[in-house]
Amino acid sequence: MAPFLDDLVSWVADGNWPVARPVADLLVSTGAGALPALRQVLQGSDAIHQYFMLLLVANRLPSDIAAVLRGDLERLATKPSTDQFREGVSELAEDILQKLGN
Repeated sequence: MAPFLDDLVSWVADGNWPVARPVADLLVSTGAGALPALRQVLQGSDAIHQYFMLLLVANRLPSDIAAVLRGDLERLATKPSTDQFREGVSELAEDILQKLGN
């Protein structure tokens, strides 16, 4: 499934799309395999896509897998862009960090 992850991740760009949640479920079931595509979104600049990836995917990953995202989550929580702050990315990243025991 790895060759299709980047394409699948694009379907989670807007959580209001009917296909976003089923695709997010698939990404969560992939576990660590989804991390490279997830990290690419988190390191990008699309705050809405980041929000939905955090909400629908990262937030539901097992703690040991989500812990790999700690650096990205810390950056989003502590140094968000204006868009990331406005879209709630920083707050959601902080919530996930708290779940991880940060």
